[in-house]
Amino acid sequence: ERSFFETQMDNLGKWIDDGRKAIDSFDNPKLISMAKRLGSERFGVVFYINTLFAKWNPWDSMEWIFEY
Repeated sequence: ERSFFETQMDNLGKWIDDGRKAIDSFDNPKLISMAKRLGSERFGVVFYINTLFAKWNPWDSMEWIFEY
């Protein structure tokens, strides 16, 4: 989260849009529900964190971050 605020705050709108697109592509109703409960801005930050994590573990789903 700190990395986001230090490097990506100017790109928040991009991450919000990318997060919305990601929600539309989900096929797991549980993920859709959890993502929508966070709201657009918070899910944008979550999507950024998951994007960074996916660089090291590309086979994982987003479910881990909602448990965090």
